[in-house]
Amino acid sequence: MHAAGGGRIELHQAMYEALNNRLQGAVTLGFGVADEAQGDFLRNNVQLFAGAKTAHQTKAMTKLLLDESGAIKPWSTFKLDTLAIHEQYNERWLQAEYEHAVASAQMAARWQEFGPNDMLSYQTAGDSRVREEHRAWDNITRPADDEWWNTHYPPNGWLCRCLALVTDVGGKPTPRSVLPALPDPDPLFSNNVGKTGIIFPEEHPYFSELSEDSRKALQRAEPGGVYKVVKYSKSGPAYRQMGVRTALNSIDRVHLLPEVAAGEAPLPIKFAKMKGYENGEFSFPIGGTPSINLSNALASREQVAFTALHELGHYLDYQHLAPTGGLTRFADGSDLVLVLKAARESQLYGSYQRIVNDFSLPIEASSYAEYLSRPEELWARAYSQYIAEKSTDEGLLGLLEKLQRDDVPTQWTTQDFAPIREAIHSLFVHKKWITPSE
Repeated sequence: MHAAGGGRIELHQAMYEALNNRLQGAVTLGFGVADEAQGDFLRNNVQLFAGAKTAHQTKAMTKLLLDESGAIKPWSTFKLDTLAIHEQYNERWLQAEYEHAVASAQMAARWQEFGPNDMLSYQTAGDSRVREEHRAWDNITRPADDEWWNTHYPPNGWLCRCLALVTDVGGKPTPRSVLPALPDPDPLFSNNVGKTGIIFPEEHPYFSELSEDSRKALQRAEPGGVYKVVKYSKSGPAYRQMGVRTALNSIDRVHLLPEVAAGEAPLPIKFAKMKGYENGEFSFPIGGTPSINLSNALASREQVAFTALHELGHYLDYQHLAPTGGLTRFADGSDLVLVLKAARESQLYGSYQRIVNDFSLPIEASSYAEYLSRPEELWARAYSQYIAEKSTDEGLLGLLEKLQRDDVPTQWTTQDFAPIREAIHSLFVHKKWITPSE
């Protein structure tokens, strides 16, 4: 914006992608994989909202470019002036928007489970924080196909904690004559997200700054970030799909990726029967398309997600970290020199070397330690740990703690990982995948 000297920049791409990725993660967290088509409807609405918010925030910041004489402010002054706007849009407001997206996605998923003859009851949290109009709706009970739920289905406000629950068999509906006397919801939240897929309606003030051209471009756009890079099966157990999405959303929360080259095929992620102790495999046949296989034996969302992060680390090594076209096993790539140096100076790596050099141990132990010591494996495990930590996903962090406590740990302790973490951060800044302040 500052470099443009006040010229029109409606959608700042990095700002938009960061916001969209954050809110798309909320939809995935709340909705899961209950219905793919409905999930896409939610995600399309969030994508449009992210563009509208970006345009609104950009205009607010652009108004601060000029000083009282009409001259463009120095960069240092402009940066300082916009910090308050950044805090307002991307901390206070974004937290409320994120929570609203999670709650809306959860209620949209729940709506898919209701039958038209189910008797639903509006339930508040029942404490002093409940808003007066929401308290008036508490215990209102109507059939799921009643039009009252078109406007009163929760959430009905920012940080609303209300629910619609199926009552016991034989529950009696609230008389229709009672309903007209009840307060109406705020128009911004007078909606049934389970029916419409709308989390953020266009009555929201953000949409006032979104031009028709940008609106059309956003509606045509595919999901951004790492979702442009990969394709994965939408069939199979729900936890597998959730695991892959957790990995992709975690990456999108942490760093950007280069644009996919024209004509480049997306990276397929599939599930297959694996041999031995392998949980996943990244393969790159000569002249063929790279691919990732994840083990059918992975039994939880967290295991699928952590393994997918590991294999996607191999993909980044192959595709985007110099020298490209192979794994760092074949030549310590210039991009990974400092990361591998930090990894080889870690206590964990030292423990592997002691196992390798202890000839009293079974050959299997030595072979496993040698495998864990390979440069491409050090990088992939470092990448998965970095993403798990930075994304703050509770499931990933819980599995990370378990892997740190294994008899032969595959992941570093928090303290042992510190130099590696810093080296990865510096690498991503150098690649312009994150900003120095992130």
